[in-house]
Amino acid sequence: MSAKLGEVRANARLAFSRLAGGFWEDKIKEREEVKGREATEFLVMKTREQIGAGEGEREFYNAVRAAYFAGVSALTKLLDKGKLATLTEIERQRYIFNLSARINEVINEIKQEEQLLAL
Repeated sequence: MSAKLGEVRANARLAFSRLAGGFWEDKIKEREEVKGREATEFLVMKTREQIGAGEGEREFYNAVRAAYFAGVSALTKLLDKGKLATLTEIERQRYIFNLSARINEVINEIKQEEQLLAL
């Protein structure tokens, strides 16, 4: 029992010396710097992607973004009803699935951007 008490006291002294020496403040500063670098790298990457993206992709992104902030369903807004009428049932399902997957990707990007801007 005495050995365990001595071990606890030794660990407590080490913890106290870390607190007194600013160990945790340094770790917090390092973490904030890393988050800042990651945010900057992400924004640079997104900018490069948007510059390199085709005009159709940019229009699609803007349409999804507008629908997202307006609280409107982007799927119903972007669904091509003329094309949908010419497709078979399986092709319709595949078209809707692929369109909703693209919309979800853009919405996830928008949410990531919002989180980074909130930092």
